[in-house]
Parts: sequence; structure tokens; C-alpha cells
Amino acid sequence: MTHTLKSLLCISLLALVAGTMDADEPTRARRGLEAHRESNVALRQRLERMAESVRQLQQVGRPDLAQAVAEGMESVAQELASRERRASQQEPATSEPNEQAELSQLREQVRQLREEVNSLRPPLDRERRDATERLGKVNLEGVWELTLPAGFVYETRIANLGEGIYEVGVPGNLAGLYQRQGHKLTVKEPREPRLTEFVWELRSNDLMLLVKAPPVAKVGSDYRGALLRRKQSAVSAPNKPQSINIVFGRDPGKGNYDGVVGRPRDTWNLLDVGQTSLKQLRNHKGRATTVNLKVSENDGEWGIEGQDGVYHAYIYHNCRCVDLEAVFSGLAPGRYEIYVYAHGDAPDQNAEIELAVGAEVYGRKSTLNDGSWDYRSRKFAEGVQYVRFEFAVEQNSQPVKVTSRRAGSVYSMFNAIQIVPLTK
Repeated sequence: MTHTLKSLLCISLLALVAGTMDADEPTRARRGLEAHRESNVALRQRLERMAESVRQLQQVGRPDLAQAVAEGMESVAQELASRERRASQQEPATSEPNEQAELSQLREQVRQLREEVNSLRPPLDRERRDATERLGKVNLEGVWELTLPAGFVYETRIANLGEGIYEVGVPGNLAGLYQRQGHKLTVKEPREPRLTEFVWELRSNDLMLLVKAPPVAKVGSDYRGALLRRKQSAVSAPNKPQSINIVFGRDPGKGNYDGVVGRPRDTWNLLDVGQTSLKQLRNHKGRATTVNLKVSENDGEWGIEGQDGVYHAYIYHNCRCVDLEAVFSGLAPGRYEIYVYAHGDAPDQNAEIELAVGAEVYGRKSTLNDGSWDYRSRKFAEGVQYVRFEFAVEQNSQPVKVTSRRAGSVYSMFNAIQIVPLTK
């Protein structure tokens, strides 16, 4: 992507200054200079759009985009300098009088644009670090599909053996035990002992790329570029109400899910800080469903002292000016109960929870704000750490919206949410 972008930038930007500066054709030169000015304006607008996209980035590798633009700007600056030198060597009678001044202005515009590109780099680098950290928390267990550069496709399983060791059951040379280091898997005990160079890099929640491999002379083929794609398990029937669990900010891990309902080893879905959506949420048995979740913008995460389960971590927004929202779509028609855990780590950091299904509002309920530290109790109680509602979904398209409103403090938050079908 970066190579293509750099090529397009260089071609389009150099076209701004190519072939229009012939001193024997002043009219043509003036038109060319005018085109340069207009193109610089267009480029500035493009950079403004890029700056906006930077604020929304949530994927790895985007600093390459800023680098590509910066290199394109440098190419234009060099071309302008070259044309400025050629123009200064022309006879006065054949030179456009304003050419030097116009070129100087264009060079100044390019300098300013280059500064703007440089200003984009810090947020891009910051997002890359944050995204890499998020990928380092992704659960890799499950069934994956291996696609080799030669086009061969195989199904494989990845198992977590504990202490950062994963068994990758791909066929042939790629199989073995791998050590996880953040978003990378490095072979530790290859099935073929002499092949010790394999490194996989997680590019998204469901995609890994083989970035390092033994030389061709050693293994017989170039395995770099091989892909592992997670295979989605069959989606549960959409017309059957199912239990859905979501934990925010930190996954305590299987065996530590201490929700009011369910079992410690049930499946929970993690929405980490900065994330705003999850698709095909898994039910308590681990099967993908048709239920999707969207959460409003958030950029803060903290934890409650003394807790290590689903109630420990919570997400919030640092601007202290918004009420967080969580909207579920795709819930099957039926009756449900919902448990919303929402409290920060201070006596006054409670939340007032509002539930709405479609246009119907079910009211508001608040977590504890009595000046005490009882919210830290490991014994959960309604109205203390969480609130509970019963509600009905009449049709598949009805959204279920949970709003965490600021109550005792300037923060609103989500710790965890459980949705359970009512059997009565």
C-alpha cells in the first residue's frame, strides 16, 4: 500500500510542476503557475482530511502513510528548486517576469505542507503503539486457515499452552511451539529443529502475516507472506434469545468471570479502551451470534482496587463531558434481563443507567453514591456495583441502547454488561 501511495503521490505532485515553464511561451507558463497554486490548495485540503482520519485511526502501520506523503512533498520541493535554478539562468527577455516570485511562493507552500505532514507523525505513532498493545491482548486460540504464497490452503488450530506459549498446528515446516511477544509469535520449538526463523505478526484480530522465514536455500521455498485467517465458527440461529457477556477495558480470563449470572468459565467478549464496536458477539458457550455492539467514543481506562474479575476495569472518556452509550443490534425477539456494572474507583464515581429499546425508555437506575467504599465489596449487590432491568425485543431490527449517565462525578463508565434471556 505504501509503495503504491508513494508512487501516486510522486507522479501527481511532480505533474504540478512538469512541462509548463517554457520561457518562450509566457501564457503557458502563467497557466502552469496558476495550476500549481490550485493544486497546492487541493493538496492542503487533502492533508486536512488526512489529519481528520488520523484522529480516527485504529489499525497498525499507518505511520507509513505520513512517511509516504512527506517523501512526496520532498520530491516536489526538489523539483521546484531545480526549475528555479533553470529559470534564473534564462535570458531576461525570454523569462516570465513573475516566475521567480511565483516559484518562491510555491516553495514556501510546499515547506508549510511538509511541516503539516510532520505534525501528523506523533498521533500516528501514538496510534500505532496503542493498536499494537491492543493486538497483544487478542485471544489467538481457535481454528485458523493457512494460505501459503504458492496458493495452497490448509486448516489449522492454535492452542494456548500457557505462559505465552502457543502450539501452532499447521502442516509441514511451519508447525511447532511459538512464544508470544505482544502481537508477534516467534517459533521456539519448531517441528523441524533447524528451522528457527519463523515469525508471525498479528495484523488484526483475525489475520496474521508471516514476516520472517528461513532462507530459501535452507527450507526450499520462500514462506514469507503466508497468511493465517481466523475461521469464524458457525453463527447461532438469530431467532433464539441467547446470553451475551461483555467486559470492558480488561479481560480477567476464563475461570475468573464472576458476573452475577453465569459461570466463571463462560465466554465473555472484551471491548478494550479506544474500541467502538464488536461484531458477531459470542454467546456464553462461545458461538458467534448475529448480535453486534457499538459503543461511543472512549479514551480512558482504570481499575477498582480489590477487584480482579469482570468489575475491576472500566472505560470512560477523559473529556469529562460525555455520557457513554452502548447499542446492541441483532438481538432475537424475546424477553431479557440486563445487568449493567458501572462504577469508578471513588465513592462519588457512580453512574445513572438508562435503558431504551427502540423508542421505548425503560427508565433510569443508579449505582451506589452514599459516600462509602461499599462499591469495592466483592459481594455484588443491585444498586451498588450494578443495576438490573427487564425488557422485551419485539423484532430483530430493534436496537437496545444502554446509556451510562454522569451522576455523582464528571465521569460516566462501563465495567461490564450481561444480557440473559428470561425463561418465564
